Amino acid sequence: MLAGPRALDLGSSEMLAIVAVLLSAASYAAAAVYSRVLLRAADPIGLSAVKFVIASVLLVPVVAFHEGVSSNARLDLEGWLSLLFIGCIATGVARCGYVWVISAAGSISASLLTYIVPSATLFLGWIFLGETITWTRTLGAALVGGSLTSILFGRQLTSGTFWKRVIFNHSAAPEEAPNNLTR
Repeated sequence: MLAGPRALDLGSSEMLAIVAVLLSAASYAAAAVYSRVLLRAADPIGLSAVKFVIASVLLVPVVAFHEGVSSNARLDLEGWLSLLFIGCIATGVARCGYVWVISAAGSISASLLTYIVPSATLFLGWIFLGETITWTRTLGAALVGGSLTSILFGRQLTSGTFWKRVIFNHSAAPEEAPNNLTR
């Protein structure tokens, strides 16, 4: 993490932001590992629903305290529908998919998916919002894609089994876990 000298001031907003980012990253990692344990007794959709409800119960009072109850009362029907779509449908589907990947591929492999989000956002902004993509952003997305491919399929890439399956559609024997990642 990069931070300037003002971040060392314990009372600064930069320090608060750094602490918040570190705590969120630690929480995200703990949740991924703990989800793998919980998935032994629960299905991915049920586990996602429980986490979603718990997060909502915890965040509603925080938002009401910080923003005030009247800020949400000013929303019109379109605002409430947008909030409902983003909060329930988009986030719910993404969370169910993430927990399913944890159950299928393991928490370490699933945590690698978080690196795809900025690249996906970049290209979706280009497609739907007409945002410009510079060569540096394209290079960054290519580096992320190449790195993830190397991590997930490194052993298969060097042994040739990956290319046999992709190009020639041969059924090479899958390995137990890519690059010694545990499931």
